[in-house]
Amino acid sequence: MVNLYDEEIVAAYRVGESLNARFSRKTWTSMKQFEAIADELEKEAAEAFAGIGLIVSVDATPMLARKPPLVSVVARAPGNEFDHERKAEEVRLARERGEAVLGESG
Repeated sequence: MVNLYDEEIVAAYRVGESLNARFSRKTWTSMKQFEAIADELEKEAAEAFAGIGLIVSVDATPMLARKPPLVSVVARAPGNEFDHERKAEEVRLARERGEAVLGESG
């Protein structure tokens, strides 16, 4: 399990929504086309998540059944170490605001 800051959770959710919106409309008529779409998704996901300091793996297989792909955060990018004290402060602030994740309400 990878520890995430609340802002990374919010950013990851937004990236996921964007990727899902873009790739859920893609169609293919052959496995070769599907593989090209899956490769494109993997590349775009890697770049987008790298932008928020995270490394992901992508499983496009569910797309064959018209379901969203599975994107999993597998690591923090080098140089993006996790600070437990910062996370504790985020949790405290979120609770004060009545939020499950700091910043979820805007």
